[in-house]
Amino acid sequence: MDSEQRFEALLRVSPLGIGVTVGRVFHEVNARLCDMTGYAADELLGQSTRMLYPTDAAFAAAGQSAYPQLDDTGSARLQTRFRRKDGQVLDVALSMALLHPGEPARGVVATVLDVSAYCRTQLDLQAALDRLELALEGGELGIYEVDLITGEGWANDRYLSHVGLSQDHGIFQLGSWRSLLHPDDVETLKGAIADLYAGRADRAHVEYRLRHADGTWRWILDRSRVYSRDASGKALRVAGVHLDITERKAASAALETLNRSLEERVATRTVEVRHLAEQLRALASQLADAEQRERK
Repeated sequence: MDSEQRFEALLRVSPLGIGVTVGRVFHEVNARLCDMTGYAADELLGQSTRMLYPTDAAFAAAGQSAYPQLDDTGSARLQTRFRRKDGQVLDVALSMALLHPGEPARGVVATVLDVSAYCRTQLDLQAALDRLELALEGGELGIYEVDLITGEGWANDRYLSHVGLSQDHGIFQLGSWRSLLHPDDVETLKGAIADLYAGRADRAHVEYRLRHADGTWRWILDRSRVYSRDASGKALRVAGVHLDITERKAASAALETLNRSLEERVATRTVEVRHLAEQLRALASQLADAEQRERK
């Protein structure tokens, strides 16, 4: 089998779209490229590759990206868009090579991979990340994850702001984080972590205090979840969200103080009212006795 026969066989069996162009005009196309674009082979052969691009600008940009690479190295890679015969626009990845090294005028062979699904997934993922970021900002939530094997953790800006740290401290060690924990909350948190690590729980919901950079204590609501375990069930990685609830705690304490004060005042008034009632009853008894004496 000579080289031309091998090339023809490759065109037939390749799962990628393949085209051979000279001067950006199609000279060879395989069935996969026809399926991908919706054109028959005789509709593509002899035509400019411009017919596959959605705009003149896209066609020009592809050439401006590819040909300097071909001149320099004999090959090129780029991502662009093709428009099918039915009008549908595809995201495609092109890999190109010169048929004859150093002689671009003698032709280029290109493989075409439809990456539309990948691009849609990327866009959906970015949109989801954007929505998550908005939710985190709106809810003032910090997020973090910790590798329980290495003790290394990561936190976002909002999380760091809860303890007055900058983004430079985004990567932290679990040991240094524990040094910020209020002594009275150590046992509470230790118990929650132990349950997660041992597999007795997959989620934890705990409130504790962390020392802010300004020396004050900030109350934190922490919701965490294990998302990776080893074969024995021990936790490997945990992620969670932080919410600074210091103001809520202060408001709750103030409300509790107010309620206690009100209860004390009510109790005092109750005693006073009871005493007054006793006095009234005594006075009423005295008046009744006086009336009886007067009638006698």
